[in-house]
Amino acid sequence: MKKGLLWGAILLTVINVTTLVMVGYHRWGRGSPDETRGRDRGTSMSWERELGLSDEQNKEMEARRTTLGRKIRPLREALNIRRDAFYQLMMEPETDRPAIDGLQSEMDSLQVEIKQMVIDHMLEQKRSLTPEQQKKFFSQLKKRFNDGDRRGSDRTFRN
Repeated sequence: MKKGLLWGAILLTVINVTTLVMVGYHRWGRGSPDETRGRDRGTSMSWERELGLSDEQNKEMEARRTTLGRKIRPLREALNIRRDAFYQLMMEPETDRPAIDGLQSEMDSLQVEIKQMVIDHMLEQKRSLTPEQQKKFFSQLKKRFNDGDRRGSDRTFRN
């Protein structure tokens, strides 16, 4: 009996340590923001390669992407605050439907505003591209979003 408890305790300890190491790695082990930006740069370098961008085109597109990230960041933060409030309301014992509907309306407005900014950004990017590059650009975007890779948009517009 004691031997079984000892092995059980050892097994649980190993599982807990492994879990803590994994969580720590994913939270803190991914490098500094500069290193992360470098990894995200791989995505833009992929675009550069796929579209055959000139250095000037690449600089213009990168500058616009950075600007978009700065503009969207406060909207995303506001959206996250409202999402947190939404879930808090959902967890309350007594449901306050008007408050939930109000938060949902605010979240919808923020999402529409973000979508409008992204569309404006895409139209600006389009102006820097040749007709052939535009076809490739929008074809790749369509493929990425139709495949359900929403994370691609976050990496692309993250600053």
